[in-house]
Amino acid sequence: MRLPWAASPCGLAWGPLILGLCGLLAASQAQLLPVKERPYHTENRTCGNWEKEYYEPKHQVCCSRCPPGTHVSVECSRSQNTVCAQCPENSYNEHWNHLSFCQLCRPCDQMLGFEETMPCTSRQKTQCRCQPGMFCVHWDMECVHCEPLSDCPPGTEAKLTDEVGVVNGNCVPCKAGHFQNTSSPRARCQPHTRCEEQGLVEAVPGTAQSDASCR
Repeated sequence: MRLPWAASPCGLAWGPLILGLCGLLAASQAQLLPVKERPYHTENRTCGNWEKEYYEPKHQVCCSRCPPGTHVSVECSRSQNTVCAQCPENSYNEHWNHLSFCQLCRPCDQMLGFEETMPCTSRQKTQCRCQPGMFCVHWDMECVHCEPLSDCPPGTEAKLTDEVGVVNGNCVPCKAGHFQNTSSPRARCQPHTRCEEQGLVEAVPGTAQSDASCR
């Protein structure tokens, strides 16, 4: 039996085009990868995404972790994925997790020399830093408390850490061409005045403790 459109010139023109489109559609479908719906069974205790999944040994399945700001409300089973709930007020979880609870928000401890820079949210703990005039004492890469900065004598300045504008308790000499003439924990060495740039002549050269004098 011949189809009606196949007998006409228009039908002959459309036939190859339709076949080509069908071929492209079939090729695109062949490239699609199956998506694993959680929970899914695994023999080797290995999940596809350890950041967002975890292995549940009781049922030998991979289940979803809960995203930051949430905690596990109902544990996953062989047939049901993890159910998550929002962290209660004044608590947080910073990472993907399968915890049944959230961490308690804690204020910055002023007795240890800290002050708050950002409040606690459901996704982030309170952000703290040392109060002005204090520096951080680290233990195992973590700032555990702050101590007052010692006065750096003239000709020196407090050493900067890797954090912008943050100093520690060490005083270092001013580099060449700079001076510092006070005793202060936060004083910074300043460049010597360049007399020639002001159309003047240098009368007394600068030192680490004093600026240059011009005339």
